[in-house]
Parts: sequence; structure tokens; C-alpha cells
Amino acid sequence: MDELVNFIISVEWQKEWLGLAATTITLYSFSLRHALQFRQVNFVAAVTWISYGIQLGSLAMLITNAVIVAMHIWHLAKHYKGITLLDSK
Repeated sequence: MDELVNFIISVEWQKEWLGLAATTITLYSFSLRHALQFRQVNFVAAVTWISYGIQLGSLAMLITNAVIVAMHIWHLAKHYKGITLLDSK
């Protein structure tokens, strides 16, 4: 138990809050029932992950989430142009 308390105390919360926010948004996006809302919310999550990855200097996190953002932009653009309609309310 002491190790857990020491770990929590040693965390750099000024950095970690952004990662926790990204985690929360990502988890929320997976609870959505409709593809359109999922893509919109998960887009915000991926942008937040990019910010966190930049803060940490993580190229892998940056690249992964940049690809996710690009995929969401592609599908959302097709939806809003009426080419492919995503499931929504």
C-alpha cells in the first residue's frame, strides 16, 4: 500500500492531467451508440492524445493519433458531403 501511495505522490500531475483527460474522452467515445457521435468525440480524444504525446515527446503516440485524426476527418468529410452517411440519432 505504501508503494502505491508513494507512486501517486511522485506523479507529475501537471503533465498527467492531459493524459487523464484524453483517457476519459476516449473511454466516453466508446460508450456512444452511433458512429457519427463516436467519430466526433473520438476525434477530440485523438487531438488530446496528440497534445499529450507532444508534451511527453512520444513520437509513437503522435503518429498513432495523427493517423486516427486523419481517418476521422476522412469519414466525417464523406458524411458531411453526403457521400457516405454515418449512423446517427
